[in-house]
Amino acid sequence: MMKSKIYLLISICFVCMACVSSQQQDCNNLNLNVSSYNQAEALIKQTQFKVEEQQNMRSSGWIKRAAYYSCDGETGYLILYLDKGKSYLHQNLPLSVWKAFVNASSYSSFYN
Repeated sequence: MMKSKIYLLISICFVCMACVSSQQQDCNNLNLNVSSYNQAEALIKQTQFKVEEQQNMRSSGWIKRAAYYSCDGETGYLILYLDKGKSYLHQNLPLSVWKAFVNASSYSSFYN
């Protein structure tokens, strides 16, 4: 009996966490005035954007994956995920630069 109550409590906790984490904010109200890089990245990932694209870049030497988020379809945020768990966040990147980047023959050369 006690085991089933524990499982029920754990299930309720997971449902509550899913509800809280699934709430997305409008990108027009996004404020990246935060105290850490991790907070900025998490805030972007929790926001609903007009354009959200990801690209796997395993063929690159050091860039593993990239994600692009744009509110207006003109400029946006680029997050580069590198080897060893590091990542870089760039803001105000034009959508045209993102498109050229993902179509480049060498992601690393284009980025450099």
